[in-house]
Amino acid sequence: MLEGLVEARPRVVAAAMEQAQAATGQPDQERADAQMGAVDPRRLPTFAEVPASLPAEGYDLDLDEFFEFGLRPLLDGVEALIARRGTTG
Repeated sequence: MLEGLVEARPRVVAAAMEQAQAATGQPDQERADAQMGAVDPRRLPTFAEVPASLPAEGYDLDLDEFFEFGLRPLLDGVEALIARRGTTG
């Protein structure tokens, strides 16, 4: 599990970004803006709020924060599994 988070996910994300740019010819920010503009706020009201919460001049993806976002629930699950095994055996 941890290997997937540490090694596989960054490769998959990087490859997807490269493929998307090659297919559309658009930089990441332009493509993201176009995709977010296609969201129907009546169908996905919470998701549609995301662009409004971002700075108008764009944003940088904090890869450390992204990694921690995936790592935290993984470690919480491992901790719960260890705790459960400790009480049953």
